[in-house]
Amino acid sequence: AKAVVAGGTLNALPCLGEEAGWRGWLLQELAPLGFWRASLLSGAMWGLWHAPLVVQGHNYPQHPIAGVALMTAFCALLSPGMALLRWKSRSVWPAVVFHGVLNAGGPLPLLLLAGGSDLTVGVTGLAGLLVLAGANAGIFALFGRDIGPMPEDAWIARD
Repeated sequence: AKAVVAGGTLNALPCLGEEAGWRGWLLQELAPLGFWRASLLSGAMWGLWHAPLVVQGHNYPQHPIAGVALMTAFCALLSPGMALLRWKSRSVWPAVVFHGVLNAGGPLPLLLLAGGSDLTVGVTGLAGLLVLAGANAGIFALFGRDIGPMPEDAWIARD
């Protein structure tokens, strides 16, 4: 519960810059490619953007080099859900709050589970990738290939 409150408020503030760039500007620029291509491509770019931090030991301290590939896959697989929030709400704010909650609560599985590797457990490990792949299958089952055109008029504030 604390992760939701802190993530939706305090932790969301630093996420605003990322989300304004990734889901606000870049996703809109890539929107002519269609929802799936735009969200997966922007997600892969978002993952590669994290590479310098990952190599320094963030997210995958035991495996910083392999972690770059996993972080890229994680961000690519996370991106369709966040893009859907952005696409349907016509605002980056839902993605900002989601990102903040994820950053606040994401490390909890590593703290609660004994053993395992940073490559396999947690939301950014293989277990998380499988969950995200399932979530994307659910998004596809609900919306199909064509989510519809992305609204172009608002990305920070709603009308």
